[in-house]
Amino acid sequence: MITSGDASSVALGLEIATGVSTLLGASYVARLVAPYSPSSKEIAFFGLLVAIAGFFSFSQNLVVDGFVTLPTLPSLPFSLPEIRLGLGEDIDTSIP
Repeated sequence: MITSGDASSVALGLEIATGVSTLLGASYVARLVAPYSPSSKEIAFFGLLVAIAGFFSFSQNLVVDGFVTLPTLPSLPFSLPEIRLGLGEDIDTSIP
């Protein structure tokens, strides 16, 4: 949860961080698929994992704190069937 008083500066910072994570991820993917790269593939893969984690972290903060609103799905024109779950009401637990 973000507790800063200035929402516009926080939103801009999170948007920049999300974009940087996306660009870093793209560069690491390019290094992974390159036939020759001066660095080992494991380093690029680790960088890709860090970029993906950063992207999800920053984008989650954008959504959770209300800086970005997701569209809502329309309601279904029909009702879905209900499934009765067996919660153990029919089990005989008495000792014979």
